Amino acid sequence: MKKEKIKQNDFKKEDLPKTRPALFFDILKNQTAIIVNTSLLTTLFSIPFLVISIFLYFILSKAITEGQGFDKLFAIIFYGSLIMSPTIILTLLGFSSSFYVAKKLAWGEGLLLKNHFFQSLKEEFKRSIFISIILVLSFLLFLNGTTYLAIFYHKAPIWTGIGIAILIGQFFLMMITTFYYFAYQSIYQNNFRETFKNSFLMATGRLHFSLLFFLLFPGLLIALILPHYISAFVAIFLYALFNFVGIFSWTLLTHQTFDLFINRTHYPDYVKKGLYIEKINDKEEVG
Repeated sequence: MKKEKIKQNDFKKEDLPKTRPALFFDILKNQTAIIVNTSLLTTLFSIPFLVISIFLYFILSKAITEGQGFDKLFAIIFYGSLIMSPTIILTLLGFSSSFYVAKKLAWGEGLLLKNHFFQSLKEEFKRSIFISIILVLSFLLFLNGTTYLAIFYHKAPIWTGIGIAILIGQFFLMMITTFYYFAYQSIYQNNFRETFKNSFLMATGRLHFSLLFFLLFPGLLIALILPHYISAFVAIFLYALFNFVGIFSWTLLTHQTFDLFINRTHYPDYVKKGLYIEKINDKEEVG
């Protein structure tokens, strides 16, 4: 018999991602099922928040259409935000586990999706609750504070604008810190105080990148929600199926930040972990 050709299905070293952007697109291309399934798992934790948000949206829209006074509108927003608070915490618990899944994907570790998702939820439940409560308090301050300050816009537009900007800024910063926190706790062992402090310092230390990523996720979804209820439903659909894409992109950003602030000094073996680093005279193909 003649000599047959053997199929070459193994990855060669040039096929492996060497940068985090390359890793992002590699996962996007080759792990679509995991992306969708993790997104759906995360969305399960978000269902109460989404339902209450839609309900409050229609109540508020009706009140505005009927010409209700500011006191009625403020009451709807205030009590509505209080009702939403537990559902936001539940949503963030889903995010926490999703960040753990993203870390395992980024590092090329074995993954049993449901097992690892709920294992992380169990192991990090207490610390995730703490940071979630802090973010919810920040959200309440932002939403109700900006609504209340709007009363004074015509009398003192400059000071009102400054106050609103501060409230928005503190919420953005706390949300970014929370993303860093979830990524941090999936790798490092530390108490809540140190984890929060380090996450805050790294979030502010790379604030320009953090704000850019925030504009992409969840910024784009928020931008879709605001114009019309139809675009809001499109945003919900995209969130349900693809929220893990945003979480994974945040994971890669935070891992790069961890390399700069922590790993280069204390854990050099963790620098660029999950990426292919070409060695001199390395001629072996990776199977």
